[in-house]
Amino acid sequence: MKKFLLPLLACFLLSACGKSDTVTIDTGSGKALEVQTYNTVMGTKHLTDPVHGKETQFAYGAVSGVEGTKANGVTYLHTFADGVSVLTVNVNILPVPGKHFIAWATDEAGMSYTYAGELESVLNDARHTVTLTTKQEVKNLARVVVTIESSVHPGSAGQHAAEATLKVVKK
Repeated sequence: MKKFLLPLLACFLLSACGKSDTVTIDTGSGKALEVQTYNTVMGTKHLTDPVHGKETQFAYGAVSGVEGTKANGVTYLHTFADGVSVLTVNVNILPVPGKHFIAWATDEAGMSYTYAGELESVLNDARHTVTLTTKQEVKNLARVVVTIESSVHPGSAGQHAAEATLKVVKK
């Protein structure tokens, strides 16, 4: 039985390798772009996005809770050749009734904050995420801050709940 099960398992695992998915992207010009995606290991090549072109910079950071807040997660910042940057923040943090978690990108000194949006939890649990796509210059951004707010659109950053320091990956 073991002699039969091992080759069967090996065939099953090998069939999953190199699997591709077809993704359709709306380019906004009325034409849909169909792209084959393959799982790859990070850092092997520069990422090339079918809409934004070659990735010119990549940064990441571990998100940790501050001021007694239990939180963890990861944030990514991709900058592309056409000047577009995509900031993604994923945080595990317990929801607080009547409050909103807001993500901000800031410089090293914390003098200039860029509103990234409200972190959303699709399943109303601890998993929260937000993605900001912008043409705003972001190369000077060094930190991501998650604040806890009473309003979805606060005028300025409030009490910090979690923070991350972005580390640029040299390619």
